[in-house]
Amino acid sequence: MPVLPNIPNLHPLVVHFPIALALTALLFRFVLLFTGRRERLEWSATALSILAAAGGAAAWLAGKQAAGSVGAISMAAEKQLSRHADLAGVTVLLLVAAAVLGVIHNYAQGRAQGPSRRTSLSAFLILVLASGFLAVTADLGGGLVYNHGLAVQVSQETPGPAPETAVTSQETPAAPVTPAPIQDWVPGGSSPTVFAVDGAGLILLPDIYDDVAVTTVIDPAAFRGDLAVIHHAHAVDRWEGFLLTAANKAQLVQRTPEDEKILKSTSMVFPAEPTSLRVTAAQGHFKGLVDGDMIVHGHAPSDEPGRVGIYYSGRGTLKITSLEAETASEHQE
Repeated sequence: MPVLPNIPNLHPLVVHFPIALALTALLFRFVLLFTGRRERLEWSATALSILAAAGGAAAWLAGKQAAGSVGAISMAAEKQLSRHADLAGVTVLLLVAAAVLGVIHNYAQGRAQGPSRRTSLSAFLILVLASGFLAVTADLGGGLVYNHGLAVQVSQETPGPAPETAVTSQETPAAPVTPAPIQDWVPGGSSPTVFAVDGAGLILLPDIYDDVAVTTVIDPAAFRGDLAVIHHAHAVDRWEGFLLTAANKAQLVQRTPEDEKILKSTSMVFPAEPTSLRVTAAQGHFKGLVDGDMIVHGHAPSDEPGRVGIYYSGRGTLKITSLEAETASEHQE
């Protein structure tokens, strides 16, 4: 729900305060380098740094909330959003460091212990670095709004067809699938391709991908088991993806023959009708979406590039209308 009629979330309300505060603190520190010890100016610079760090943390948290509300966006926007979030985190840490150094400097000054000019210079240099990160982070954020339309309008780049509400009578006949296969996806046109499955297996696109968004429209109403839309896939027991379990869990999973790491998990009723499932992997940020709404968001290094598609483990019938992969380069002009 929007914060105000024309403001979709808190992020645009708070993000400008740490920018103004940090730049003002930087100006005060610069003046102090050339004017010597001025106690009131020192405390003002430190107070501004503390407020900038607090405001930066608030903007970062609001940004996390905003990122979770944008739904399905293009892969180019996903990669830019991931870079924006990572740089924002570094910026907040730098602002905190500048604030801590300022407090240390002022405390030593108040104790008449001859505060080191080196401490004040270090706080200034960290603020210079933080301001550089602020500029790049703000530029990426502006690009998300003005180039990709986030929080402005419904994205025209949202991939994938709308979920089917009914199954036509022209469906491709179901064919038995042997346990634990790896097979290529062959689209069935406008009608779903029907797979009768028994066991665990993969249905994959043929190409190799690194950062990628994978979207499928699938009807698992007659299927019982676990189902995932996956990326960086190499074998039935080695893949990463967005998993829906028979136990009504939605999880971001990294599976290897030796281990299974759950990056994020939440409760979700297993779908019983045609549903759009989407997973994105963008520079260590992973998201799982259902019908355009983000369900889980996690972070981890990716495996080496691999294929993308669908994982299943169970028995029944899967009706797949579409399976698509999207990279950032497809939206770069």
